[in-house]
Amino acid sequence: LDGAKPANTAAVRVDTTPGAMMRYSGGGTTIEQLVMTDVTGESFPALMKRLVLAPAGMSHSGYDQPLPASKRGQEAAAYRSNGTMVEGRWHIYPEMAPAGLWTTPTDLLKWSIEIAAARAGTSTRLLSQEMATAMLTVQKEPVGLGPFLSGKGAGFNFGHGGANEGYRAQVTYFPELGTGAAVMTNSDAGSGLVQEIILALAAEYKWTGVAPREVTTIAMDSAALDAHAGSYSTQTPMRMNVLVVRVGDKLFVEEPQYFPRDEVVFVGAHRALALQSGTEVVFGVDAKGTVGWLDMGGMRLKKAGK
Repeated sequence: LDGAKPANTAAVRVDTTPGAMMRYSGGGTTIEQLVMTDVTGESFPALMKRLVLAPAGMSHSGYDQPLPASKRGQEAAAYRSNGTMVEGRWHIYPEMAPAGLWTTPTDLLKWSIEIAAARAGTSTRLLSQEMATAMLTVQKEPVGLGPFLSGKGAGFNFGHGGANEGYRAQVTYFPELGTGAAVMTNSDAGSGLVQEIILALAAEYKWTGVAPREVTTIAMDSAALDAHAGSYSTQTPMRMNVLVVRVGDKLFVEEPQYFPRDEVVFVGAHRALALQSGTEVVFGVDAKGTVGWLDMGGMRLKKAGK
């Protein structure tokens, strides 16, 4: 900033020590994009093709934004949860590193196979064995250097979800088994379908540790449903505004910026599960039994008016 004070100093702050915690950050990945292009002098699409896409054999992938005219018509148009097509068929992302990859399920698995091969010491096309091992070792639960990690032994797997405007996807790979899947959908409401396909594949191919969760639900009366409904928000570690909405005798949870509406079922007096994502939602009550906050995804959000 060359010594100049930012126009909005309240928005410029450091609230934790780097490396102290896991925090998902598309903004941080965008800064990485800038650093890489500044250092190499290459455009980000060209750099990624040279370093990652071409070595991994990902011939149907690219970071070009907008999508080149030569590839128009090959892409699936993006849709909102209500079935409305995103204006222009898809959104253009200048933040290419966290959001700009055009790809296919086959290409995502080519990447996964190469990462697993590097970790096993049988390929150096993408990474050294040392770097691939670090990449697939928990740094801050539950992530390594990039991918989310889960399971142990034969059930160890790595992967990542995708959630762009009008698209939802997931790639999961089991390096000890040499198997995995990539599922891509073109809707904001695609997460449930992605999860169902992953679970079906897990059952068919006997993937350790991946199975539907069976729970016993409890009924909630009208007063209890109303007590839990409301708007819940937090500013840290990121700004979120979660809505808990009652529709008839059901409750739904949604955060318009991060995830679509998902029905929740209660497994305890103040404990619920989101049906599509499986995320646990724990509601907090005060000494009088009034619902004042909820815990979800490792974050506590305060209820409006409380």
